[in-house]
Amino acid sequence: MGRRQLWTRDHSASPGARGAPERVFDAWTDPASLSAWMAPDPMTVGAADCDPRVGGRFRIFMFGDSGAIEHTGEYEEPCLTASWS
Repeated sequence: MGRRQLWTRDHSASPGARGAPERVFDAWTDPASLSAWMAPDPMTVGAADCDPRVGGRFRIFMFGDSGAIEHTGEYEEPCLTASWS
């Protein structure tokens, strides 16, 4: 799967996120899928961990010229939304 921008700066879904619900869900909850598209150029995702259940946590490490950035959050109800920090 190539890198695609599935979200905008305000983290809303873009037209690129259209597709089968299972594919969009996987893009946000599968570590390999997240690694393929999450980081904006020229950054890369060095590691991603996901536990996609209510109360589960996620952690994404992005690497670039300025160093590493860690994003963490928790999956919440309803419909498995995610908080982001």
